[in-house]
Amino acid sequence: MIEKIENKKVIKMANGFPDKNELLSLSDERTRLEDAEIKGVLYVVRSLLNKGMNLSTVAKYTDYDVEELKHLLKKYSN
Repeated sequence: MIEKIENKKVIKMANGFPDKNELLSLSDERTRLEDAEIKGVLYVVRSLLNKGMNLSTVAKYTDYDVEELKHLLKKYSN
């Protein structure tokens, strides 16, 4: 087994390919990071909405459109 350093993370390689468990681990890590990013964006979105800004204006300053923000706000409601 060969170890390869990628983005400061050691990836175990077998026969030149990443180990299956390693790929699953990286996938889980990516999912957690994406989830954290969305939660951070929604924190700011909620703050702006609470200050009186409307959702269409808030959407202009994010990577999401109004419908996506509505969906995410509903999905991640506390």
